[in-house]
Amino acid sequence: MNRAVGARRIGEAMIVKSPFDPRLGVIPELVAACDWPVAEFSASAPRGCLLLGFPGAGKTTVLDGLEQAARNNNWAVIAENATAGVSARFRDAHVPALMDALGISVHGRRVTGVSAPQFFGVARQEQSSSAGVLHESFKQIVEVLAQHNSGVLITIDDLNAHTFTEFEEIFAAIAPLLRASAYVRVVATMSPYEFGKLPQNKQELPGCVIEKCAPLSLTQVRELFINAAAQLEWQWEETALTKAVAATHGYPLLVQLIGHHCIDAAKQSGRLDDLCVQQAQSIALQEFAELVVRPLLAELSGLDLVFLQAVAAEEGPVKIANIVARMGRSADTIAQYRRRLVDRGLLEMARRGWVDFALPGMRECLRQLH
Repeated sequence: MNRAVGARRIGEAMIVKSPFDPRLGVIPELVAACDWPVAEFSASAPRGCLLLGFPGAGKTTVLDGLEQAARNNNWAVIAENATAGVSARFRDAHVPALMDALGISVHGRRVTGVSAPQFFGVARQEQSSSAGVLHESFKQIVEVLAQHNSGVLITIDDLNAHTFTEFEEIFAAIAPLLRASAYVRVVATMSPYEFGKLPQNKQELPGCVIEKCAPLSLTQVRELFINAAAQLEWQWEETALTKAVAATHGYPLLVQLIGHHCIDAAKQSGRLDDLCVQQAQSIALQEFAELVVRPLLAELSGLDLVFLQAVAAEEGPVKIANIVARMGRSADTIAQYRRRLVDRGLLEMARRGWVDFALPGMRECLRQLH
């Protein structure tokens, strides 16, 4: 009998290494399967992009892949997290350090103490620059790098409504260069919920494309699950595979969680059957609720939650008239809550007069939490 690759027996116990890693931000294989223009390091990709997605949708993994591709192409990379003070860190640390590494004078002098290999995300404190000086500094950086068929990639992960103003400041300094040169690129990420908090006039930045993390197709998920079982020399029962794939909704984190717990449930028998999927789905949805849904729900008002529970009471798209009847509120009041929840990315208009959840798995999680 052939032994399973990735699985071995010690006595009667089977030691199995799951091909899935059920943690946030650890989904490179899944994101690699996505056909997102922003995830491509190519001339056709948008030079300025804000990528929207909830936790576990693949945003950070896209940035990791872009940064690695940029380094492989000899581009400089400035990678930051969108915590308070990010614009000051660009002005006072990253830009002076990169200029020094490239031999460019800063305010008529050289910045000392930074070696060339460190310009891939180095941090140090120097005096602040104005927005105009920041633009001129980036202009010089791009001009020098372009001479070597190189460029600079700037990534900023996990913006929120408070730090978005700092992103605007950084983007304003770089935007003219995005239009003029193919040797600079800016990609930032943000939750749709945080993006929805922004005033309408801030939700459009000239030169910045807004993209959403698209789910994996169920065909892609099916292939992933089949390949994962093949690594262990296991096989899926067809009905179990169909149920497992459908339960993921194509959401990368749910794919990881359900795949991992299916493998875990099948350790004793090596059979991926309906019982394994049932157990895996229950555990995965609980974990998904803790990682993604509960933090979002914690920010909502009581009536927002009642509205979402009214949507969760039915399968698929829900008629707004049914929500009005279920909540006992006026149509105008319901319209206000509906509009806010749509703006925050939690609901979407399925068609005129109907709403549905925009976040996969939310209906199931709300039912468990109710």
